Amino acid sequence: MPTAVDYRPMRVGQWDFWMLTDATDSTMAESLAAYGDRQIYSKHPQTLAFAWPPDTQTRQYFLKVFHRRRGLSMFKDLLRWTKARRFWRQGLALSAAGFNVPLTIAYGEKRLCGKPHRSLVLTEKIDGQPVPMFLSVLAYSPGDNAQIEMKRRALLQFGQLVRRFHDLGFVHGDLVATNVFVATQNALAPTFYLMDNDRTQHYPPWLTLSLRKRNLLQLNRMPLPHITLQDRMRFLRGYLKIARFGKTHRRLAVWLERKTRQRRCEIDGVDPTVSFRRLMASHH
Repeated sequence: MPTAVDYRPMRVGQWDFWMLTDATDSTMAESLAAYGDRQIYSKHPQTLAFAWPPDTQTRQYFLKVFHRRRGLSMFKDLLRWTKARRFWRQGLALSAAGFNVPLTIAYGEKRLCGKPHRSLVLTEKIDGQPVPMFLSVLAYSPGDNAQIEMKRRALLQFGQLVRRFHDLGFVHGDLVATNVFVATQNALAPTFYLMDNDRTQHYPPWLTLSLRKRNLLQLNRMPLPHITLQDRMRFLRGYLKIARFGKTHRRLAVWLERKTRQRRCEIDGVDPTVSFRRLMASHH
């Protein structure tokens, strides 16, 4: 993976770009600036397909456009990097730490009167699928022991990945299962990609203890009908690096269930008193 010195600055109108030297040119920067200018304001980032070069032999990328925030949040943005730059820097840091992230091809910032107006980041397309989709293919099938074992192994590996992420001091801003992609060139050893890292933070590991629990809650809150309670516990065992649960581990599991019930009620309006299996079987 490249480092910061592999990106060169480039100016296009009111846009400042940093382009991966071996994969970009000024024509691409002009096209990216035009894409960024055309987008209608949105509170949420916009993810667009981007093909380059514009001929029959194109490569597929994803373009993410961040718009300026309003109200008090606008003043906060004056004191920190744009989301596109944070995305790029955290991608470099995660890659250097041994994690898989989409390769950033370019990122750009547009400022008006010195104030951040919007920013964008162009990344390679990952040939994979979100974790929920990957696991749904491995749903229980009577007599298919190989598929069951593959699912169990993937859940343990996923838990171990999140633990290593936390042990190195990283905390994801939105660690939901759909923000992790899986490439399956080797079905027995799936490759996990961490996505949407513009809100990922890096701290001394001892400062992340409470933030780790927030990430675990984000992952656990998503209802996945094809994921059983045993599957969720298998992930947690991988995260905790244990073969079986002790007293301390059970306390974490009980806390996680209680907070998951609370969040499902607050956000999705689900009755929190039903069985946990039923609670997590559907969105409603």
